Amino acid sequence: RRIEANQEMAASVQQVYIQDVGETNIRLHHRQAPVPSRMVDTLYPEHLNDTSKRNDYLGARCPPKAALNTPMLYNAYRETPTESLIQEFQGIFLHWHRYYTYVYDILLRTECGYTGPQPYWDWTLSYKEPRKSKIFDGSIDSMGSNGAFVPGRTGTYTSAWRRNRTIPAATGGGCVTSGPFVNYTVNLGPASFEPRVGSGTGLDYNPRCLKRDVSLDFANNLKPTDVVDLIGGNSNFEAFTKFFETSNGLHASGHFVIGGDPGNDGFASAGDPIFYLHHGQVDRLWTIWQALRPDERFGQVFGTSTAFNEPPSANVTLDYELQYEVLATPKTMREVDSTIDGPFCYIYV
Repeated sequence: RRIEANQEMAASVQQVYIQDVGETNIRLHHRQAPVPSRMVDTLYPEHLNDTSKRNDYLGARCPPKAALNTPMLYNAYRETPTESLIQEFQGIFLHWHRYYTYVYDILLRTECGYTGPQPYWDWTLSYKEPRKSKIFDGSIDSMGSNGAFVPGRTGTYTSAWRRNRTIPAATGGGCVTSGPFVNYTVNLGPASFEPRVGSGTGLDYNPRCLKRDVSLDFANNLKPTDVVDLIGGNSNFEAFTKFFETSNGLHASGHFVIGGDPGNDGFASAGDPIFYLHHGQVDRLWTIWQALRPDERFGQVFGTSTAFNEPPSANVTLDYELQYEVLATPKTMREVDSTIDGPFCYIYV
């Protein structure tokens, strides 16, 4: 049944290349898989123009979390102290985040009363000027504005996974100035850049405003042609993941377009609500890539369970257990390999 469902999904994927003023655009069309599905919708590309769906999503408020002193599940969910949330630059990256964002969606429904689709952010529709897109334009049904511009900055020096990097200063840098998250409080971090507080681990209580620093340079790495190269130019899971995870690749660039604090923090970036829309798009592209050749691309794994294999660890298998600490029970790589199998039953539209 799983094979038949995957074949149906693969048959439904079409790639249409549209030449428009010398620029190639991609449209990836899907129809519903032949199983009951949680429909995942694009709430933020302008062509949808559905403010009611956006407002329902933004209004999903939860009971206060006493231990974290925050009324929003965005903070309460990501800011649960857990070492297992460091899952990048390794063989379990895509699998781990698929279930992580799914659990977040479930908690929005069970704890916040949200009943709508879980959105994703299609970067290819906003890469030219993200500040004017419905994601960052600061309107009441956006995901909040860019941060206030802070002049004279030299960039953010980050240190994560034994790698150092300076992220150039961009168009903001200060607190979000308008939109639904203007009074949003980030409670944990920073963990990968200064000023660290308390123990320096990023786990100390540190309430502050949400800062953003929207980068036009990193947005330029999220063009439709970059998505075409990812999906069409990598025939196996190792190549696909490594292309996704390059230092200026689609995954990293999406985070650095957001920027700021905690957006530039490799350990705490999910403290910005846009994180979940960004990783919804990451999961969507992996889903499309899998569906194009289901007989070959489901059940593929590679690499180890430690970032950059430091310290060295064994190669993962489909039976490797993904850890979520207090957020959820462990899941094997096999269980989260398909969006229409295991605990899942959803497709992207």
